[in-house]
Amino acid sequence: AVVSTQSTGIVISGNTSPRTLPKLFTQEVVLLSDVLQLNELVCVDLLLAGEEHLPRFPTLTRGLLAVLLHYDGKRSMAACLKTLVQMREGRTWTFGLQPNMVDTVTSFTSDLMNEGLIQKILDVLVNTDVTEELEKLEQGHAVGDITHRLMLREAITKYRDTLAEVVFAWSCQNPLPLNDTMKVLCHVKKHCSVDKEGSIQADTAALFMALVYSVDLEPLSDNSTSPMTDTNFTKAFHKKQLLSS
Repeated sequence: AVVSTQSTGIVISGNTSPRTLPKLFTQEVVLLSDVLQLNELVCVDLLLAGEEHLPRFPTLTRGLLAVLLHYDGKRSMAACLKTLVQMREGRTWTFGLQPNMVDTVTSFTSDLMNEGLIQKILDVLVNTDVTEELEKLEQGHAVGDITHRLMLREAITKYRDTLAEVVFAWSCQNPLPLNDTMKVLCHVKKHCSVDKEGSIQADTAALFMALVYSVDLEPLSDNSTSPMTDTNFTKAFHKKQLLSS
């Protein structure tokens, strides 16, 4: 635990010698770890990063900035994943990259898909509700003024939207496998989200369009990549629709 290192110091990322942390800092680390359910060492890095950004946000504390950086970091990771998926060669666009780079990206993203990428994304979307996240942070006294709240809401919302766009980008280039298509279909039917005006929210819209691309109904040819050429796919999709109607 970070608290036990007050006398001996702790080696922080990017440093070789131990650094002694003030008592107040270690207390903030523990609180942040409890609220965000993160490793204490990760929270140390977040708080130090928050300190560095204080001049840009004079109305916030390093703790509030650390919370914001946590969610912004998640959004950035999702954006990186989206870019990697977009770099795959497929039926809709091409980045015109060198073949060896395309092979590396394709191999990496294919491994992610084989490890259950789509299901993991859907799980995050279910478990990361914007309102519930803000309520959890409020209970842990990790939400500041109205500006901080709005920034948190935007970061969490963009994180969700970007993850859904990963699924959409994949389906644009390569149709989703049958099992993943069924998972997305079930998710959209069960967790369709709308805003206050009754419009479909961006994450739901992205997943819906992923379904549209995966069940592409364009005229089929012998070399068509559409899953609609697979009789098992069409039977399973039709059965799912009948059972859920």
